[in-house]
Amino acid sequence: RGSGRGQFDGPRHVAALKTGGAVIVDGLNERIQVFDRHGECVRIVEGVTTPTGVAIGGPEGDTLYWAESTRAHRVNRLQLSAKSARTAADPGVGRPAVSVRRPWASRQTAMGGLGEADGELQDPQDLCLHGDELYVAEWGNHRISVFDKTSLAFLRHIGCGDEDGSEGGEGGSGPGQLD
Repeated sequence: RGSGRGQFDGPRHVAALKTGGAVIVDGLNERIQVFDRHGECVRIVEGVTTPTGVAIGGPEGDTLYWAESTRAHRVNRLQLSAKSARTAADPGVGRPAVSVRRPWASRQTAMGGLGEADGELQDPQDLCLHGDELYVAEWGNHRISVFDKTSLAFLRHIGCGDEDGSEGGEGGSGPGQLD
């Protein structure tokens, strides 16, 4: 347990890289660490707000997606293989949404924001990529939101929120409901 390079405090989720390495959400340190196939930490994404789920996509397996839960309510996408470093500002907080230590990340894109409407998220917990779609498990809205993985455009929901079928709320236990 620790906050040094290659150490963790509350590891939450892991995604395998095509190269044999892994991306690990280091929850309580509020960062994501990237490891090579030998177990060496080669990259760190810092300044991540309550990170939860993580997924890897792209034709080269170099696109990182991660969810930020309780304070940010968003999903981020970052290209790992680019040569120059930049940070993207979080308009809601006014500080960098991601602070990159290494010159490998050139572009970060975020989508979501707290809410119940299409494209809004409440406590995203996990991610899954399938084909051209990004699935986001939302604990707070009791649903799965589906987005286009390239444009990050909202596509649809799986499950519904309240017992009456409306969005958001407390969830339910009937067919198509997630609680």
